[in-house]
Amino acid sequence: MKLRAYEERKADVEATLRKVSGLVSDTLLRNGDGGMSVTVCMDKAGANESLKIARDWIQKNVSNTHANLPVVVEGPVIVQIT
Repeated sequence: MKLRAYEERKADVEATLRKVSGLVSDTLLRNGDGGMSVTVCMDKAGANESLKIARDWIQKNVSNTHANLPVVVEGPVIVQIT
């Protein structure tokens, strides 16, 4: 994933994802292969909404980054530190 394109638009990314109902947090981070995002929502509806909003934003703004399809992992939160 070409993170520079996201870094240059991080205010827009944040504003877009803040519209998600039940959003707890969203983090975009670098890893050895490029980057990844971790989104936490209050419920499955919020998670599904975040996927749709993120997909639409990527297609509209940074489609040239060739981001991988998301891998969705679901489960209850055990510990959350804010």
